[in-house]
Amino acid sequence: MRSGASGRFYPGPPVQQGSDCRQPDILRTCGKVLSANDCEVWVKPLDGTRCAIGFFNTGNQRRTVKVPLSLLKLKSPQNVRDLWKQEDAGTIRQEMNVELNPHGASLFLLDGKK
Repeated sequence: MRSGASGRFYPGPPVQQGSDCRQPDILRTCGKVLSANDCEVWVKPLDGTRCAIGFFNTGNQRRTVKVPLSLLKLKSPQNVRDLWKQEDAGTIRQEMNVELNPHGASLFLLDGKK
């Protein structure tokens, strides 16, 4: 379904009998690596040594999420780019620490060793 400018929902294209309704490849390779204290961390491997990592706070309190590189199956160092702020966020060597507002999210691009 898609939303028009009026906020009404319109059905998407019809699904034909026998069509493949499975998830596209881009979603199949994503993986949840952490779920704790109302927070989730998802990773999507990209080309070469890059991966996207999303942090999500589903709770009503501000949270700090700490994720060691070993949990992401990455080696040190990793260059970090904040994709929503569109700015470099430095280099991490052991773990990522991300502060999230209630019901907040952050998305990063990591590039380094695998």
